[in-house]
Order: sequence, then C-alpha cells, then structure tokens
Amino acid sequence: MLKYSLIATIALATIAAPSAVGAQSSTGYRLSLSVPVVCQVRHDASGAGFNGTAYNLGRLNEYCNAPAGYDLRVSYAPGALEGMVLVLGNRNLILDGSGQAMMSGADMPNIQQRPLVAIPSEVGFNTDRLEFQILPR
Repeated sequence: MLKYSLIATIALATIAAPSAVGAQSSTGYRLSLSVPVVCQVRHDASGAGFNGTAYNLGRLNEYCNAPAGYDLRVSYAPGALEGMVLVLGNRNLILDGSGQAMMSGADMPNIQQRPLVAIPSEVGFNTDRLEFQILPR
C-alpha cells in the first residue's frame, strides 16, 4: 500500500480589542490518506476471429495506479507455443516455450486498451490457455 500524507491547517485568528496587544493562535489538523495499489488486466474477446494468417484475440484492458508503473506478464504451458508471435498493440513478442514472458508495461500509472493478435508458428496452438498478469514496479 502506498501512503500519501495531506496536511490541512486551519488557522484561527483572534482579534483583540484595540487597546490589547494583537494575539493570534492557530490550530492544526493532520490528515493521513492511504491509497492502495490496484492493478488489473482484463481480456475482452469482442471481435475475436481468424483473418487467414493470424488470430485476433480481442483486446487487453490494463489498469494500474502504481507510481513507478507496471510490467505485463504472459504465462502459458511450458513447452507449448514455441515460435508463436503475440502482438499487443505495437509490441511483438516471440514466445520461446519457457512458459512465461514479459510483454510490456508502463513507466507510470496508466489505463490502456490494446488489441491482442496471435500469429501461430508451425506447431500451431498446442495449448488452450494464455494468462496475463500485471506486476506493479
């Protein structure tokens, strides 16, 4: 959790009678606010389909309020999908069959929606699952 502090000071001035020495007093309040880090990725399959050479998998909706940004990781069955190219927005990633890879991310808090396309290798789709996760930095 991130913690931000907000200080609010309220000054109360007392007005003395003209014959008295002008006196002022103030009272302060310290207000503390905690903002949790929330990062989410959601898949929207609308528009999914095959276009002859690639599979349109829909869109990924990313949201993360981490001050230093986030990384987006894809996980899949180890030994599967070797050579497949995932295209997320304008970023291409060739999967090596390891079971996970870092796709991309952002250097600051961000909300974005990017199209997701899969270009299969000669082995095709030998798993039915891709999982995406946002990791705050």
